[in-house]
Amino acid sequence: MKYNPVVLGYHANYKGRCECFLDGGIDLIEDEHWLGNGMYFWDNKSNMQYWVKLKRDCWHKIDDNIIMVSAMINLTYVLDLTDKNTMKVLQKVWSQAVKMKKKLHNGVPIHDEMGVGLKVEYVLSTHEKLGHLKVVKGIGEYSKKVEEVKFLRTERPAPKITGNVKTMYSVRCSSVILDREVLAEEKRIIK
Repeated sequence: MKYNPVVLGYHANYKGRCECFLDGGIDLIEDEHWLGNGMYFWDNKSNMQYWVKLKRDCWHKIDDNIIMVSAMINLTYVLDLTDKNTMKVLQKVWSQAVKMKKKLHNGVPIHDEMGVGLKVEYVLSTHEKLGHLKVVKGIGEYSKKVEEVKFLRTERPAPKITGNVKTMYSVRCSSVILDREVLAEEKRIIK
């Protein structure tokens, strides 16, 4: 059976930053620490609402409304950082690059302590078998624990279900956005 895997992703940002997305493109950000360059989407609305709160907290600096959007994302060309086999390949490519004292595009020598985003950018830009990938998937572990709910408590030792990790997608190319929708717009409140 041939099918294209998809996921529904959620994003929030200032309206000015989302206009490109609303017009059919994507709003690329450069990121050194998470999943590299792209437009970031979450797998649930709660994470999107967390970003709405962060944006709202900065309204004293930015005079713009906040837009919440969703998108159907084609995962056919995904670099999945949650897949053990993929991680083995990436580690091998990265270890060889470190051993050969390679440099980033800006001339900075690469090393093991660099942010994951820089590592992703290096691998995707230099490895011919990975350069066609258009989405990066990862799971972030947050040191700030989410409010624990009794529903997730268990006597079972690890592994167990937790709410302290968040799935995110960095979309690097607008062609993988199959559908997009504005969910809500929050008007800036002048105090």
